[in-house]
Amino acid sequence: MPLRAALFALTLVSAFRFCGDDEPVPVPEASAPTEPAAVAPTEPELPPIPPPVIETEGTMCERAYAGVLQKIENVRNHPAAAAMMPHLPEPPPRERFLEGCGLLPEEMQECLHPDYAGAHTAECQSRRDRVDVEVLRRAMAIVAP
Repeated sequence: MPLRAALFALTLVSAFRFCGDDEPVPVPEASAPTEPAAVAPTEPELPPIPPPVIETEGTMCERAYAGVLQKIENVRNHPAAAAMMPHLPEPPPRERFLEGCGLLPEEMQECLHPDYAGAHTAECQSRRDRVDVEVLRRAMAIVAP
């Protein structure tokens, strides 16, 4: 599961990177119009995405799980993000997440927090590559049987 959780976290982070902060698309210059241009309807203003919150209470795995739950809630409550991910998966049960996460080295546990993973993608990839494959398999089997 740690791999699944990390991928899950990175998926959520990726969704936020493309929601709400889109830059205007440049409109190519056209020759003189023959008819007046139709006025495009304006899109409603979207609420801002809440800033990341990295908890400081509890174990690293408890903070990572809280971060996953917060990210899911943020996606569900943000119209653009929810539209991009209409079938958002449910998080694993807390006890299973904590048990599987606990098998990982602490430096990898930190990378299960979606906000940390999103801000340290290369570093977390490097950390994951250093974790024994059998440890990753055992942890995944606990979290996502």
